Amino acid sequence: MRIKPIYFVLALAILIAVCYFVGNSQLDENNMSVDNSYLIHLTPDNISDSISGKTCIVLFYISNSDVCKNMEYKLNHLAMSKDETIPFYAINVDNEIKAVDKYNISGVPSIVLFRNGKEYKRIMGVIPAYNLKMIYERDIK
Repeated sequence: MRIKPIYFVLALAILIAVCYFVGNSQLDENNMSVDNSYLIHLTPDNISDSISGKTCIVLFYISNSDVCKNMEYKLNHLAMSKDETIPFYAINVDNEIKAVDKYNISGVPSIVLFRNGKEYKRIMGVIPAYNLKMIYERDIK
């Protein structure tokens, strides 16, 4: 007995839908929210004082982006597991045009590494947690 193509396509569509919904529910369960954040949230008014004279990492993000939340989650976990003397900052650029202009932010999420108040590395977009850890080990430590 042969399976009709319509049943095969229907079964495949149901399988894909189930995988999609299970995957999305697991992402939500993985706590992509950062309740216990190790990131210090800044405003454009206090960012200059916070980054001057030290090595630090600053995440520029927007609040309603899943991609930015993903990067914030990864950076928070890196901050949680690393040296407490190096601060990890985050700045929401939703309504902060000054910060976007001052630091030349052309897309979010963007991570900017500062040394002595000057930018020395920029990472744009989402990168795997392992690569983020490698960059930290190579460029910060």
